[in-house]
Amino acid sequence: MKSDSRMNKPNTAPISVIIPAYNAAAFLRESIESALSQTLPVAEIIVVNDGSVDDTSEVARSYGVRVIDRPNGGLSAARNTGIREATQPWIALLDADDIWEPQKIEEQWDALQLCGRSKLICSDFSQFDESGTIRQSFFSFQNLNFAGMGESPLSEKVSLISCSGDSFWESAHFIFPSTVIIEKDLMFSIGGFDEELRCLEDVDCFLRAIVHTPLLVVKRPLVKYRLHAGSLSSNNLRM
Repeated sequence: MKSDSRMNKPNTAPISVIIPAYNAAAFLRESIESALSQTLPVAEIIVVNDGSVDDTSEVARSYGVRVIDRPNGGLSAARNTGIREATQPWIALLDADDIWEPQKIEEQWDALQLCGRSKLICSDFSQFDESGTIRQSFFSFQNLNFAGMGESPLSEKVSLISCSGDSFWESAHFIFPSTVIIEKDLMFSIGGFDEELRCLEDVDCFLRAIVHTPLLVVKRPLVKYRLHAGSLSSNNLRM
């Protein structure tokens, strides 16, 4: 969707949510329910079942969302499959073990209205595990210096980042997949996620994307990132 169509808030956001899922039955219900409970509903939710051997596919189908079953090919391949099959001009990424805050889509869609030329937006996020919240705000914990990244504030909580300067490239890890909404055409133009990578594929993808668009940042934690033993980021040796 181009900037001339971003004039009024729609009843349903023209967004396809892509949820890659591999043996994710234990967490997938919370993830899907958070996407279904948005204050601004999305047009489509796609769960890509990446060769799971548990009840992932059955759990997803019980919610009436679109499910694509494919042989196991890894996280990047699953995301790319969902993006190719998406019917909407915007893509929102959501990992199967993460949770969106109810206002996530609405706040980010409102932010996109402030800058019609941005094709990529992210937000702050909190982290939690089985015992509860670990950190309320990743941005605060990391003490990110957005001013040193060519920041142009658009409102109290929304900034446009020029994506230039060493401080940005050194800190690009703050663009976390489950916080991202990105234009589908941009994903196609950069070739999607690199399916040869088995970790940090998200950083690689977003660094390629920001060459072509300024980055919008909502400096509020709109996503809950789950820490657990099975998550890739918990595997320090592999990372």
